[in-house]
Amino acid sequence: MATRTDWLDAGLDVLAAHGHPALIEDRVAMRLGVDPKEGSFCEHFGDEAGFHEALLTHAEACYTNAYITRADPSGPGEDSGLTPQDRLGRLADAVLSDGARPDLEVAMRSWARHHAAAGVMQERIDRRRVDYVRGLIAEATGDLEHAERLARLMYLVLVGARQVVPSASNSELREYFGLAMAAIRAGDAPQPS
Repeated sequence: MATRTDWLDAGLDVLAAHGHPALIEDRVAMRLGVDPKEGSFCEHFGDEAGFHEALLTHAEACYTNAYITRADPSGPGEDSGLTPQDRLGRLADAVLSDGARPDLEVAMRSWARHHAAAGVMQERIDRRRVDYVRGLIAEATGDLEHAERLARLMYLVLVGARQVVPSASNSELREYFGLAMAAIRAGDAPQPS
């Protein structure tokens, strides 16, 4: 019998490969290689709406909370002995790792444009990610205004790089993040015109 996590992981795979319209019990069961009538889907989620809600929470846990934990193993605000620049580097490594899912990021944003609950979750995820990076930059520079602009710029580059066709490679993104890290070290941020 498939576990709750099995269903959720398979759901993320289906979402990334086929988009939000494919998030139906039969399609996810096929991905899992189980009979949709085995019953564990309903036991775990009740219905597709419950599955969608759990899937959004699972995506946040796997691709936001886990990234922040990798960057800041002691927890945000705790003394890990790592500099803000170290934590930003670790975050970039997590986001650009082999386990990262740019295909999932694109699919999540498409889902968010079409369904209110997905949109609310995507907004929360985006806010949490930018807030975390802004906090690290502010800690590094002591300049909250600079931190706000640079955190948004870094996030917009990441999101945009996944949306263009062809998408930017991880090596290109590492180069762009390197430029941002140099700006953090120099205390230099782009000024609005």
